[in-house]
Amino acid sequence: MTIHVTPIPSTLTLSDATPDAVTPGGSGAVGSSELASRGDHDHPATAVGDFSGPGSSVDNALVRFHGTGGKTGQGYTSGDPVFSDVGELTFSANPAYLGRPAGNTGNETGDGTLYTVAFATEIYDQGGDFSDPTFTAPIAGRYLVTSYIQCGGLLASHTAAILQIVSSNRNYSISQFSPGALRDASGQATLHTAAIVDMDASDTMTITFTVSGGTKVVIIHGGSTAYTSLSISKVD
Repeated sequence: MTIHVTPIPSTLTLSDATPDAVTPGGSGAVGSSELASRGDHDHPATAVGDFSGPGSSVDNALVRFHGTGGKTGQGYTSGDPVFSDVGELTFSANPAYLGRPAGNTGNETGDGTLYTVAFATEIYDQGGDFSDPTFTAPIAGRYLVTSYIQCGGLLASHTAAILQIVSSNRNYSISQFSPGALRDASGQATLHTAAIVDMDASDTMTITFTVSGGTKVVIIHGGSTAYTSLSISKVD
């Protein structure tokens, strides 16, 4: 009878005290111990839970799938949607604009002339999508557009005024009135219009104003003390 004896290694390590962590994107590796089968080797892992986060991101920013393959999340370096610690959500890259005319513009309409209102003084332009007098949608969506027009020089003979939102897809004639009847003692009146405007990417939008029934003597009041303004915000 023959007895075979297997030598016992001088060092026998079955497990490390602290096994290596499983790292997304890591590679497998053989342990360094003589009989390493438990603790000091690495398991390969492209993602934990089939998804891995970005290498870096803005604090409190939301993370989304990058959309080009794999399962890696996309972080942000600017323009990121952010959740605050108390649950407030901020869209810092959402298109938004507020502006007004720099000053009065004289004799623009009154005889039926269509005047495209200028809003040269910018209060804010989040995204840089407004170039006076035109707003260009950077992405498709619904945009809340609100405008006030304070005008002067109105005469009793002026029979109609129309304030209109003009966009690539359609026009919104929201505000119409008889300026001759509604003007105050100094010949002034203020119109207001608002609509949710459906816009595709690269669509444009302007504000037009028309007064008819008289002569071309109507002015648009601008500057910091006038009511004339335009605000735009993407809502969907």
